[in-house]
Amino acid sequence: MRFKNIIIILLIFISSCSPKINYIDGHKIIRYGTKEFENFEKNATIKKEEAWAIQKEITSKHQVPVTHWLFFIIDKKYIFTTSFSSKRETELKGISVDSDTGEVKNIDYKTHVKYENFYNGDNETFST
Repeated sequence: MRFKNIIIILLIFISSCSPKINYIDGHKIIRYGTKEFENFEKNATIKKEEAWAIQKEITSKHQVPVTHWLFFIIDKKYIFTTSFSSKRETELKGISVDSDTGEVKNIDYKTHVKYENFYNGDNETFST
């Protein structure tokens, strides 16, 4: 019985960790403030400033907090989130804006990713 409980606890722990590993491994993540980000944006239909304006318009229409931060492009989508920690990590939860079409989606990938820098179109800052 004790061995069975240990196995169940291990399986629960492993299953709770696997979405993070699977999500990060299966997607192209470009961190804001890198050369790769700059190169991507040069060829993007929608630039970060326009994506900022789009997500701000959507959040104000739905009366949700507007202070989202851009940390990444993931799979050609700008990711705006309000969740970050002192460990220089952010939760991939918030709004995505497609860099080709401008399509907006609410996202919650239930994972954290380390960031290097951020963009805020209103020039707001935060400290970690």
